[in-house]
Amino acid sequence: MDKSSDNAKTMNPRVAMTPALLVQGWQIVYVYLISVPRIESLIVVAIGLAWLILLPGLGPVIYLAICQGINVYLTSVVAVNVSKGSPYVIIPLLSILFSIVAIVLMIAGLKAVRRQKGSKSK
Repeated sequence: MDKSSDNAKTMNPRVAMTPALLVQGWQIVYVYLISVPRIESLIVVAIGLAWLILLPGLGPVIYLAICQGINVYLTSVVAVNVSKGSPYVIIPLLSILFSIVAIVLMIAGLKAVRRQKGSKSK
């Protein structure tokens, strides 16, 4: 293969993480608009997103996965305490869905980055 076809197949790590960044960014907007978030939690996630943008890799993925795991736990507690049949249960359930999708997309992006690094070394 020539060098131009190799360049066409390479993927920027930031591009691989773009879907996860978009989901988590929209999650922040969603939580800010729908609920009354604590500013500390938004800052913690924003730090993780900035880290993921600047240095996509295992560290920020682990950090954000932990943040999302904590979010799943806390919103599960909220969802369980919402009265049965209430339409307000949708809000925490959507937050849980955003968190799970974000974790899956980060792992997929990380795998794409690792595959790319493996193919460059060959």
